[in-house]
Amino acid sequence: MGNYENNDSSKGMSGYIDPVELALPSKTVTDYSTDFITLANNFNFSVSGLVPGARLTFALEITSSYGNSMVAMSMNSFSNLFDTTTFNYVLSGTNNDTVTTKRVGLADAINMYTSVYATANKTAAEITTAANSVVTQRTSDSVDLFNFDSKENIDNGEAVVGSTKGEIMYYGVSNELLSSTFEATDSTHTQNMQIFFFTIEFSNLANSYYSSKVPTTGTPAEGATYFYKDNINGDSNVYKKTSFRINEMRLYKKN
Repeated sequence: MGNYENNDSSKGMSGYIDPVELALPSKTVTDYSTDFITLANNFNFSVSGLVPGARLTFALEITSSYGNSMVAMSMNSFSNLFDTTTFNYVLSGTNNDTVTTKRVGLADAINMYTSVYATANKTAAEITTAANSVVTQRTSDSVDLFNFDSKENIDNGEAVVGSTKGEIMYYGVSNELLSSTFEATDSTHTQNMQIFFFTIEFSNLANSYYSSKVPTTGTPAEGATYFYKDNINGDSNVYKKTSFRINEMRLYKKN
């Protein structure tokens, strides 16, 4: 059961991971200053080619020139991207038996977690310890801040004209991921620095599992496979050859 294929003996491209591994982080932080690398301006990053349970953590170092103010971070737009030769559609209807033209996107299996760490009067060792705690935190101990369901969003999203990845963009949403109060600042605005940790995960939790099913209502498209959420027996690997991209993250002064 899970987001992989049991009958793929190679496990090479199936997105397979033994579920027991999910509770054992393979990465630890030994030095925050070097383990987190600086990204270039306008860095373009898409989540693809990952195994279920894989996590990526980013650290945003934030200072504020406004004393005693609240700064928030939100995600305002994201996209599902697809392989142009694989058509995995979500079923609709009370009994999940009706044909649709909406593909199951990787957003269904994306989890997001955040935390904040104030660095004022903290040593490098203390900051590293805090970062390590974030990176090694188990999924079961985290609060997922992003929830998406392809069936519930059949009528939402906009196809991106000219996309070679069958991109469906979702915008007009505002998932507030975290907010934090910044105390009075010094003249250089460095002593009130806070680290906003943002983690994105390819879920292997049961609420992201799908199973395939032959629809009984509507006309199935040639070469298409149809799926429904199945948190008991789902083992479809429906996310193979899909990608997820955040289009817009926003930092703003909340008050």
